[in-house]
Amino acid sequence: PAAILFAKSPDWQGIGRLMYNRTSTYVPPESPIRSIKELDGKTVGVPFGAAAQRVLADALHEAKIETDKVKLINLGMLEHGPLIRKTKPNSQKWDQFDALSGFDPIPALLEAKKSLRTIHEGKVCALVVGKRKFLMANSKAAESFLAALGEAYEYYRSHKTEANRWFTEEARLEELPSSAAELTEKFEPNLKNGEKIRLSFREEDYPLMQKGADFVKKVTGKTISMKDFVTNTFVPKAYH
Repeated sequence: PAAILFAKSPDWQGIGRLMYNRTSTYVPPESPIRSIKELDGKTVGVPFGAAAQRVLADALHEAKIETDKVKLINLGMLEHGPLIRKTKPNSQKWDQFDALSGFDPIPALLEAKKSLRTIHEGKVCALVVGKRKFLMANSKAAESFLAALGEAYEYYRSHKTEANRWFTEEARLEELPSSAAELTEKFEPNLKNGEKIRLSFREEDYPLMQKGADFVKKVTGKTISMKDFVTNTFVPKAYH
């Protein structure tokens, strides 16, 4: 996460909002579990260190469930699909797991195929980052890069089928159906036709980023304010 990068290497800086990513917690379609509140005493697989772990921890806290009352097991995203696919139909668990938590596109693909049922969703803010020394010496390059990113958003919105095919081929994933693509885009306004494309940080973004910084403090041992590490200086006016 960017917060770990900033804590360990303060010579890096966030220069633009990349996108809002969806995280989710999900159960087998036949599971009796309907909400986060029902994970008390259950076993959940989640990729440790990923934003999904932090969003899940926040959700458990909001549901007034002590984290030690839920057994969390480190399970990488590439393990979620095979685990779900090998489980017999109508099962209420995936092997030892009552639920899994992760980030798109894998959950979106499986949800579109009705292989899982989502019980909670979260939003995280991804950043574009660069070395401060490089940025100070090459401000025009940083601005051009962000302008190109804005143009890429514009192209994607007009060529979604084509771009999704490129992505699935490069990532070696199965075809991304339109219903799965809609799930992955749920929180990102830049992917919706008619919306103004924005790459700048706004006040609403700082709490999202700060949650990540606060969560990884136990790993980095440092308290950082994300506002000190992000800037809109290099974002072209067209994408503010």
